Amino acid sequence: MNKTNFGAYLNKSKSRKIYKIFDQNLKREFSYWQFRKLFKSYTRQSDVHELKVCTQNDGTIEQIWIDEANQFGVSVTWKDNSIIGFVMRPLINYDAIKNETTLKYAVPTTDCYEIFWGGDNELYNYHYLYPHQRYAIDLVIKENHKTYKNQGKVNTDYFCFGKDIIAPANGTVEKVVNGVQDNSIGSTNESQFLGNYIVIKHAENEYSLIAHLHQYSIIVNEGQNVKYGDIIGKVGNSGNSTEPHIHFQVMNDKNIEACTSLKIRFINNRELIKGDVVCGLQAE
Repeated sequence: MNKTNFGAYLNKSKSRKIYKIFDQNLKREFSYWQFRKLFKSYTRQSDVHELKVCTQNDGTIEQIWIDEANQFGVSVTWKDNSIIGFVMRPLINYDAIKNETTLKYAVPTTDCYEIFWGGDNELYNYHYLYPHQRYAIDLVIKENHKTYKNQGKVNTDYFCFGKDIIAPANGTVEKVVNGVQDNSIGSTNESQFLGNYIVIKHAENEYSLIAHLHQYSIIVNEGQNVKYGDIIGKVGNSGNSTEPHIHFQVMNDKNIEACTSLKIRFINNRELIKGDVVCGLQAE
């Protein structure tokens, strides 16, 4: 099946045609009649859908379709010509304007990264449902639609591991944690969920957080002033992280457990969502 046909099946409520292209594992999860009931209920409530995101990752393709009212969305994961993952749901919309940053920020990188999670709904961004992380973005480096070389079994296989991280704007370092061990691939450290991280104060009630850094890579100290572009550490895989990546957010308090996430205004006025590629200071 040509994947471009999926939009027509979705918008014309063709449940049987969609179910036929589910792989066998997905079909074992629920019968056609169970799927049809859920799908018909969904399409009665939603408007016409448009394809908003299409990303490739390690042999799979994810499409995200959002309806015209921005109230409903479908995520479809493909492998070859079969659907291996299917999510449809109403979308919660929060008023981002009330929680925008006053300053503008750059991504804290010196290379080109893909937004793995980011945007203003829970299909684009799994952080979105949580007030303290709502507008966070996660960044990875991909080559040929993969985040790693070789077998991807060790941290050094990952393209972003050990890459420089920079200050996203001028500010003063408020908090540094530098001694958390990097995880082996696939394992996590939920008890120290941020891993190694830096919090920088940029303005009153405006703090950036960069998390999951490489152990002992942070080269700034608490109380130190930094300027946009200063190298402050390196990408790692510490904390609640299954593979090397950058977690970046701006918040209204230096304590993530007490903060509200702020929607980041980027220096080029770009709206970053899942699948976008964004280049940092040296790559611009």
